[in-house]
Amino acid sequence: AGTSGGGWLGSQFALSRPFFDAVTRKGADGEYRSLEDFFAEWGRQYAKGLYFSPPPEVHVYNNCAGEEGVGGLISDALTEAFKSLGWALETANFPTDDWAVYVEDMMRNSIPGFEQLRYNETRSALPDAALIQQLALPPDAWVGHSRQTSQRVALRQPEDGRPVGATVPLAHVAKAASSQRGTDGWLAPALGGSPLLSKAPYSCSCEWTYWNACPGQPKGASWLSPVASDDGSACFAHCCGRGRDASAASDAPARTIEVSARFASPAGTKVRDVTAASSAAVGAAASPTLVKLALKRALHGATETLEMLANGGSGEAQAALGLKAWLSGEADAAQFDSQVDEFVESCFPFGLQELGVGIPLEPAEELPEDETRAWSPTYRAIDGVYVDNTALAMTIATMIADCEAGDESLACTNKELDVIVVNDGDSSNPGSNGLGDFFSEEKGGAAHPVGKYKTAEDFPYTTVPSAHIFAEAYPSNWVTYHQTDIVDTIAAVGDTSAVAVMAAGAAPAAGITMGVGTTVGAAASVASALASSAAASAASAMEGTKAAGGRRRRLASSEVGASRSNFTNSTLTTINNPQWGVKEGYTVRLLAFCINYPNNPMQMLQNGGVGIDDDPMVLPALTAATFFSHLYAPIAEKESELAAKHLKAWLEARAQRKS
Repeated sequence: AGTSGGGWLGSQFALSRPFFDAVTRKGADGEYRSLEDFFAEWGRQYAKGLYFSPPPEVHVYNNCAGEEGVGGLISDALTEAFKSLGWALETANFPTDDWAVYVEDMMRNSIPGFEQLRYNETRSALPDAALIQQLALPPDAWVGHSRQTSQRVALRQPEDGRPVGATVPLAHVAKAASSQRGTDGWLAPALGGSPLLSKAPYSCSCEWTYWNACPGQPKGASWLSPVASDDGSACFAHCCGRGRDASAASDAPARTIEVSARFASPAGTKVRDVTAASSAAVGAAASPTLVKLALKRALHGATETLEMLANGGSGEAQAALGLKAWLSGEADAAQFDSQVDEFVESCFPFGLQELGVGIPLEPAEELPEDETRAWSPTYRAIDGVYVDNTALAMTIATMIADCEAGDESLACTNKELDVIVVNDGDSSNPGSNGLGDFFSEEKGGAAHPVGKYKTAEDFPYTTVPSAHIFAEAYPSNWVTYHQTDIVDTIAAVGDTSAVAVMAAGAAPAAGITMGVGTTVGAAASVASALASSAAASAASAMEGTKAAGGRRRRLASSEVGASRSNFTNSTLTTINNPQWGVKEGYTVRLLAFCINYPNNPMQMLQNGGVGIDDDPMVLPALTAATFFSHLYAPIAEKESELAAKHLKAWLEARAQRKS
């Protein structure tokens, strides 16, 4: 089970036999492949997939082009910014402006036939294990792929006091091949039933029919093509469908369309779509409500800062007040929020909807032809990190559901579940490490009472249902198995074209090259500045190596920041939480690892990598191989070396107990 980047690993491990064998099987020489060699090849295949794939067809467009006033100016500026970013990403073979295409390119060399692979097909690796992928459903989404077809679709949720912007937990489960009764498909207990979607009816201007008349109508004014032919567009179907003439289509009364939808079967669900959606880290940009909430939060924060500057009486006070007035139009908070809403509704999505990923939801009723053509995808899903970065709650919910269904692939006689979770975070900070959300606030955790909603830690403009699923207090028996007080660091003396500092747990500065002597800045000016900074940092590190009298030196924790990786072995009891599908009375034997390092990879990201948080996982083709070899591999080697004995002891104890 996994979400986001963990889902990438899980998908490859379960769906690619070569990937699985490279980690778990001995070679012809009778030896296991080294992790260093494995990660180097993994990085090369990742880079190759991105570098040799065609760029996605993402079209940035401006719904408010030519409009006067502040809204028009902002819209024009955003359009140009998004276009520039798109060109830079395309030049760098980094198609993250269409997330589904990015994940497809990333995986194409690892999972055979990834583009069309579906969940009803036999898995080549781990066929006897269920594959659980955590996703999230935003409160609404822009569907369509162009300016002509982009529309807002809202997800109707139960009226149980949910706040605006509530994000819904969703999981996809591919059952084990040996399972007959296990969960197989989509799991969304918080919806309380089938998804109910609503939207305004599709519409477009039918003025073109003056020149090119609909078939069966008097000829239009164009002497070249007085009668239009069906070009497959939604607008043709809207204006000319079912024998309608253009005037009748234009005069059709507006009405809200509400349809019940159903998730597609495993045969109708592509691995590509689920894997991409579960990792769509910036997928909030595909939701009108989440965009509004994020903008309001950001702009209110900006105006508060401006007021502080103005109240300081400095020479910049008048400028600050003037900027605040320009931003808010001297409006009060409510008016300001209304202006943000109007701007988003009028000018967005600019093409950003492709940052969310379409999932196979099928309307349960037949729709008019124009709706069928325009309403694609039916809805979008986003990264599971918006609701649960560990995927633990949905994993336990799936195990409980399978136990109660009598699934013969699980041993559930005593209602005991064995779970191992590998988590990224600080075990001493339950408020932000993801695991604290499963334990109540009154017992040292971070969870609100069941049925209540909590602001997401990393995305404060979203709210999620409480994930409180355990009766016990947050574990206090954490044991440190790895502490990076001193980090071995290697420097390649005199080589400024490659990574100069390679460390397990440090934040190495990297001068990344593209070809011979060409920095990434040749593709994107912003990356060029970062690469220049990396080269300077690398040169400085190499000077330190020379001063130490050799090719190796050790950095003290004061230089790189000390961090710890901890684990806990806990016995827990589930409570009822219907929004996550968890039922009470099950004993969970939990082995949890909290990997809390590198301590500050952001420094490295600022010097040649790409990332939006503390995890340098989203990498362009030109830097990926280097990061895989010189960041991921050393971390994996050290973690596996030190965690293995604890994992082995836990597995042996569980096997002995069951025997």
